[in-house]
Amino acid sequence: AGAIDYILKPIHENELKEALQKTFHHNIDNKQQIQVINEHLEGNKDRIVLSLKDSYQVIFLNDLIFCQSDAGYTSFYLTNKKIFLAGHRGLVGTEILYYLNKYGYKNVYVMPRIQLNLLEQNKVFNYFKKNLFDGVIIAAAKVGGINANNTERAEFIYENTQIQNNIIHSAYKNKVKNLIFLGSSCIYPKNCLQPIKEEYLLTSKLEYTNEPYAIAKINGLKLCENYSKQYNLNYKCLMPTNVFGDNDNYDLATSHFLPAIIKKISDA
Repeated sequence: AGAIDYILKPIHENELKEALQKTFHHNIDNKQQIQVINEHLEGNKDRIVLSLKDSYQVIFLNDLIFCQSDAGYTSFYLTNKKIFLAGHRGLVGTEILYYLNKYGYKNVYVMPRIQLNLLEQNKVFNYFKKNLFDGVIIAAAKVGGINANNTERAEFIYENTQIQNNIIHSAYKNKVKNLIFLGSSCIYPKNCLQPIKEEYLLTSKLEYTNEPYAIAKINGLKLCENYSKQYNLNYKCLMPTNVFGDNDNYDLATSHFLPAIIKKISDA
């Protein structure tokens, strides 16, 4: 769990039944509590009631999008959870926002740069503290093609590292358990064996032209890996490769290879 495909996958009736069967049930001795639970269930087919150790939780089926069971524990992913999407105006971010809305997520938070500059640590931390998100998706980054990466090397390593550090650390400090960080295929060595495997990371030199961007992305990946390991979090890293499409950057001076080719063909 944690990958976008899983989070956005519509709930299937059999998955729900299996998850509920594996959920650890506690005995409830409080008669008043039992009465309240029965009142919730009586004649209501639009909800389920989970008995917890000292209380209960009502889950409406319209809010349930994915569940996963493991031994005696079950995780429920609900559309009413608060999700912060960083980078909602970029190529990938706009698509993520589209699908979050399409699958019924009701509490997706986005902020334009003029209102929340992700480079400013205190503002990011205070924003997280104020909103107490359930999940975070990091699609925000300073991106560009070969020319931009090679001529703005300082900006690429500084801004991307700063954005990631601010968001990931603020998420941890404000008890966000689930986070998705989007990386890049350029984090792998220049002469990497094909097809690329995860274990090839850091085995040899990176491509020099986009080395600052790649190092920043590796930093974000390792932040997620070690925060998850040390603090028992679910911070996952996905690597979109060679993405292009609507809302891409088609400026020949700063764009990636594929949109630049599209632009040149269009102009011709």
